[in-house]
Amino acid sequence: MIIDGKKIADKILAELKKEILKQAQGKALRLASVLVGPDPGSKKFLELKQKAAEKIGIARILAALRMKKFDVVNNQFGWRLIPFHKLITSPFITTLQTPLDQLNKQITFREYRQALFITVSKSQRKSLPYLDYLATIYNGIDINLYDFSLKPDDYFVFLGRMSPEKGILEAIQIVKKLKAKLIIASAIHGWDREYFFSKIKPHIDGKYIQFIGEVSDPKKINYSVTL
Repeated sequence: MIIDGKKIADKILAELKKEILKQAQGKALRLASVLVGPDPGSKKFLELKQKAAEKIGIARILAALRMKKFDVVNNQFGWRLIPFHKLITSPFITTLQTPLDQLNKQITFREYRQALFITVSKSQRKSLPYLDYLATIYNGIDINLYDFSLKPDDYFVFLGRMSPEKGILEAIQIVKKLKAKLIIASAIHGWDREYFFSKIKPHIDGKYIQFIGEVSDPKKINYSVTL
């Protein structure tokens, strides 16, 4: 007797999706995992578990989007949701918030190039120039919220996502050469945790290099106006 493990796993996953949709009742469910030690096998298992959870999450999003008609659906999940865009009956666009040079994005967006896209900069399009771009809409900022100060404080501030492409490690290196202080206000997403703990955290001393996590808009303004 031959047992098809993948077929059984797909069946269990499908049943799990149905059960989660039934139990969720509009609530946002999360999966938390703790990795103890650097064992490569455990790390790989954790990655596979995360991918399975993402599939279930996408199923929940699709179910919600197909329940009613919307004026427009603005996809902020990027490459994760784009393969299912034809299953959504409402007008569907994808706003691309991050660089497009990663392999997973290159493969996915190339396959679904007939979808509609919005970029946050024209430079962002260079990696995939042949997609169907509707517009470029820059991330806006209300400059009236930020007062100019003639007496800046003695520190620099990094406000942004904790990712290599944001240049935070380079900012730390520059500040150290200047013998200045840097306050890092940043969110750490799951896919950036390894980068943070291996590359950034060793530099944090609580004095010259400080990490305060993600902050609210009022705090961002407070730190910015005293630069």
